[in-house]
Amino acid sequence: MSRILIDAMGGDNAPGSVVEGAVLAKKSEKIESELVLIGNPEKLKPFKSEMEKHGIEFQEAEDEFGMDEKPSKVLRRKESSLYKGAEIVKNGEADAFISAGNTGGLLAVSTFVIGRIKGVPRPAIATPIPSIRGFTTFLDSGANLDCKLENYLSFARMGIALKRTEGVKNPKVGILNVGAEKDKGTEIIKQAHNLLTEKLAEQFIGFVEGRDITLGDVDVVVTDGWSGNIALKSMEGVAKLIMKMLKESIMSGGVLSKMGAVLLKSTFDDLKRKMDSRNTGGGYIIGVNSPALKAHGNSDDVAIYNAIRVAEEGIRYKIVERIRNAVN
Repeated sequence: MSRILIDAMGGDNAPGSVVEGAVLAKKSEKIESELVLIGNPEKLKPFKSEMEKHGIEFQEAEDEFGMDEKPSKVLRRKESSLYKGAEIVKNGEADAFISAGNTGGLLAVSTFVIGRIKGVPRPAIATPIPSIRGFTTFLDSGANLDCKLENYLSFARMGIALKRTEGVKNPKVGILNVGAEKDKGTEIIKQAHNLLTEKLAEQFIGFVEGRDITLGDVDVVVTDGWSGNIALKSMEGVAKLIMKMLKESIMSGGVLSKMGAVLLKSTFDDLKRKMDSRNTGGGYIIGVNSPALKAHGNSDDVAIYNAIRVAEEGIRYKIVERIRNAVN
């Protein structure tokens, strides 16, 4: 049975939401893994009985690495839940690591403690984006603000490997750009276009624009972490705006509008579920030697539960092994 380690101190709502998410997972018949929380024993004391009741294990880590701290400092904070958690995974005492905490800190311990896969210049955060045809794998969504030419090819290969775990036999890859024409974009983007054309052949469809991420015509979209994170947060904001405007329009539309909403409740519930970022669980830090998952900083219990679900899928489908084969 696999073991998933979760940073209990990571995120805006920790440790309460992390414990509650782990409890949800233990109650679910869909989750089979053993769960281990790592964090400050004093802050987790109020949740001790609940954790014991549901068979959730605990590892002590006195130090906490804050959301606003410089990521470079985490490698010197060896008593923090982030560093100790990564060490536990490196030593084979857990099969995957989840944190809703400091993104840069998690990336640093994943890269330098858990370790990079040989042949991967830089790990990346791969985020599933809802699309018309399912999900688009989007990377890098925040790990590498500035990328070299070789990173685009590495991201593409890792994205293809990840997409194949979802049953897509021949994933199509695009590079995010300001237009689909070959002569548009920065010089490095143009060079990346040439490189992926040469190395990926028919799997590379060329440049794609922001709207293409959700239209479902491309399976993997690669970009630098600066552009990727802005695009990701923009899409999350638009999703929330649509749901809010829809609700306001229904409430201000009179009796017939409200009656129609009642009749369409199941449809609206399904739409809300598909657009709710909590249901993606977060993004894999791919390119490291064990599955590491970055959950949303504002994760609640539902988001943590889904992060656990995604991490377990990563273990089951051997994503690290698949990515290692893809890049080598």
